[in-house]
Amino acid sequence: MGKIMRFVFGVVHKVVIFSLVYVLVSIFLIQPVLIDRSDMAPNYLMGDVVFIRKYSYGYNKNSFPFSLPLLPTRIFGRTPNVGDVIAYVTTKDMQEQGEGRIALKRVLALPGDKVSIRNGILYINDKKNYIQRDGGVKLFENAATQSDPNNQSNIYDRFVEEHHSGFKYHTIQKGPLPRLYKTMEKVIVPEGHFFVIGDKRDTSIDTRVEDYGFVSMESIMGEVKVIFFKINLPKGELRNYAKWLKSYDSDRFLVKVQNP
Repeated sequence: MGKIMRFVFGVVHKVVIFSLVYVLVSIFLIQPVLIDRSDMAPNYLMGDVVFIRKYSYGYNKNSFPFSLPLLPTRIFGRTPNVGDVIAYVTTKDMQEQGEGRIALKRVLALPGDKVSIRNGILYINDKKNYIQRDGGVKLFENAATQSDPNNQSNIYDRFVEEHHSGFKYHTIQKGPLPRLYKTMEKVIVPEGHFFVIGDKRDTSIDTRVEDYGFVSMESIMGEVKVIFFKINLPKGELRNYAKWLKSYDSDRFLVKVQNP
């Protein structure tokens, strides 16, 4: 009986230590998150498990599990730069638009910037973001496109978009103009907030949607730069963890997304 108790105690002790280390690493260094939408394709794909770099913008309550209010304000804070891909805790309005609790988008305008869309082209402070076609890409987003390699429904045009600051990144859409969001009246980004857009311009749910709103500094968890690994499963099966081992994509293991 004594040997069994010592064995059980040893297992429990290891589990507690591992859990404590995991929680501390997730709070202060990196937190893995599964992407279950294709809004950031072609750079971050549905099924990617990415690392949120928690120390990029400092720490606040959203650094802790379940957004526990353990910090009254952000400490060691830094403002995101244009072009950063951020992870943030979504608001109720964002979730009503189809987002999960945590979302990823690219920052394209900072507090005080004036943003508009004309003929599908983004203008920031009346300066045009230039785009140039850069081939095509196929996304495997559902069971139909995964089972049939000849399915043409998810082929997109890829573009290099250049912010007026000189920062470049890849976007995708079907055709020279996005199917949605071809126009947007000029808006001013409020203080302490950011204008964010997904790289998949046709269907991304983001600040272009009036009811979605701007992303507050308070809600930001951290920056995303590295893909941990990818699971090749359709959206409806992404959280079927029993299939992860067989669906693991080694080509996207510890990949840092490179800008053009």
